[in-house]
Amino acid sequence: MNIETVLVGLIGVFVGVILNTFKDLYLRKRTEKIARTYLSIQISALLHNFIYGCLDVVNDNGLYEGKRDESGCLRAQVDTPKFEPMSVEVDWTTLPPKLMQKLLQFPSDVEYSNIYISEVWEYAATPPNWDEFFEARIEKFAPLGVTAISLIKELEAVSNVQLIDDKAISEIKKRLDLEIEKVEKAMRVRDAQNAENLSKLSTRESRNFGSI
Repeated sequence: MNIETVLVGLIGVFVGVILNTFKDLYLRKRTEKIARTYLSIQISALLHNFIYGCLDVVNDNGLYEGKRDESGCLRAQVDTPKFEPMSVEVDWTTLPPKLMQKLLQFPSDVEYSNIYISEVWEYAATPPNWDEFFEARIEKFAPLGVTAISLIKELEAVSNVQLIDDKAISEIKKRLDLEIEKVEKAMRVRDAQNAENLSKLSTRESRNFGSI
C-alpha cells in the first residue's frame, strides 16, 4: 500500500466524519425547530384564551341578565382567567431562557393578582356596587391581558409563525389599554376625595380639641 492510497483513505474518513457531523447538527436543529414551533402553538393557544378571559373581566358590569342580585348588589359574573402552561407537554429548552422565564413566571403574576383582588374584596370594597372590587379586577387583569399579547408576539418572533390575528388582537389591546386608563383615573379621583375628606376630618377634630 503506497502513501497515496493511505492519504486518500484518510481524506475519505475525514470527509465522512465532517458530513456526519453536519448531518447530525442539521437533524438536531430541525428537531429543535419543530419542537419550538409546537410549543409556540400550544402556549399561544393558552395565552389566547387567557386574553379573552381578561376581556370578559373588563366587560363584567356585575349584572346578571341586566339585573342586580336579590340583595340589590352587583356580583361578578365571570371568573378571572387562568394560565397553566405546565398543563401541556412541550420542550421548554427550545426557547430562549429569558422568554422561558417570562412564560413560567406569568402564572405567579396571575396568582398574585387574584390574591390582591381577594384582599380588596375583603377589606376595601363596600356594597352595593363594590366599586373597589370591580376596579381591582380591571386594574390587574387588563394589564395581564396586554402582557399576554406581548408574550404571543415574542413566541411569533422565535418560531417565525403567525400565531394570532393582528387586527383582532389590536382591537382587544386598545380596549384593555382604555380600561386601564379609565380605572387608573377613577382610582386617582377616589384617592383625592378620600384625602380631602381625611383632611377635613382632621381639621374638624383639631378645632373640637382646641375648644375644649
